[in-house]
Amino acid sequence: MLPSARPVGVVLIIGVAALAMTGCASGDEPATPPPSSAASTTPPKATSTTADDRSPIDRYLGIEADDAATAHAEIAQATSACLATKGITVSTTLLLDPVEGAATTGYGLFTGADDAVVEPTEGMDADERAAYDLAMFGAPDQNEPGCLPAAQTASKWLSFQESDAYLALMDDLAAIADEADATEAVTQATADWAACMATAGYPYTSPVAAYRAVEDRYLDTVDHPVTDTENADLKKWEVDVALADAACNKQAGLDDARNTAINARQEEYIAGHRPVLDALKEAYAAAKPQ
Repeated sequence: MLPSARPVGVVLIIGVAALAMTGCASGDEPATPPPSSAASTTPPKATSTTADDRSPIDRYLGIEADDAATAHAEIAQATSACLATKGITVSTTLLLDPVEGAATTGYGLFTGADDAVVEPTEGMDADERAAYDLAMFGAPDQNEPGCLPAAQTASKWLSFQESDAYLALMDDLAAIADEADATEAVTQATADWAACMATAGYPYTSPVAAYRAVEDRYLDTVDHPVTDTENADLKKWEVDVALADAACNKQAGLDDARNTAINARQEEYIAGHRPVLDALKEAYAAAKPQ
């Protein structure tokens, strides 16, 4: 589905392979500043988790809020079933982490690290691990595709996400978001957000800058581990920044301004690109997960 204003709350894990889907704007990388709702990490489209609030493009194409999670689950189940035929039992694990508010989740970086994942390779000896890796990932030079790549290749939804037409649409929607960010209403709301954040003690110029500050510090701890006390302090800092972000967003009306600007431009885009979008709509209907 199209990029969400909140991070995806479903992580699919099969063994050491977190299913790296293409979904959302080619990997959900922030091409444009996201709305600063407490857990914003991806570029915005005017949407929420409810069908009634889908963006104009999502509504036109028939994309539902839970389609991506359903498709990922289908891929996970197919992978698990394939592994079972090779004598390897791995349960399909859906880790649901709904965003319930910045007070508990922050941006899901330091705070998300508490989600424990038990790897099925834990306790395997070298031979068992090699057999598992071969079954899971395959060996192209041995004409062994692997269960995970096979399941991904068989996914019509994933093929749609990777299609040239859909990726071209993602580029167009990123440009629409850029145009929306340049409007007077969004520019003013962003400035109001920044002023509010500065008053709270966080001198960030945009929501994405606030998120990146936390993300950069989090990534730094990967190479330079911190003590438990330091990690607790960083979690608190993340939550504090996210709380200020959410409060300032509401005060400035930033999400509302961006969604209004993006929705209006998406409606104009639909009016001028119906033949292309109709073809995409038909293709998505055939690829839509059940």
